[in-house]
Amino acid sequence: MSIVASQMKMSLPEARVLLADDSPISQTATRFMLNHLGVEVDVAAHGKAALDLATEHNYDLILMDCQMPIMDGYEATRAIREREQTPEAFGTVPRTPIVALSGKVMDGDREQCLHYGMDDCLGKPFDLANLQACLQRWLSDHVE
Repeated sequence: MSIVASQMKMSLPEARVLLADDSPISQTATRFMLNHLGVEVDVAAHGKAALDLATEHNYDLILMDCQMPIMDGYEATRAIREREQTPEAFGTVPRTPIVALSGKVMDGDREQCLHYGMDDCLGKPFDLANLQACLQRWLSDHVE
């Protein structure tokens, strides 16, 4: 591990993140970074799997790729937001922050993500520092 990576270690001892991404390479790299940061992570390979996992578990944050097969990240986010509004589905579960993972973060892309109910957008490819900043922004109550 490099000196820079070791200096960036932070602890999010009870944070649980859902990573929805269809790329095995992105899954592996992101899972490695999240584990390095002390975050528990579940992985979904498409939006439908992410929706199912978000229905079954409470996550502190969802990292949602926008372009995936079966159900894209926009549709999955919209469905998660609809279920959060239905007491029978989620009860009193608080709104889960959803951060879009997008290869194109240009004018209009961020607005589209926000329109579908996402809270933030992280451009791909991202590095450990970008991911850590995102986690600190959305999981600050977990940071020691």
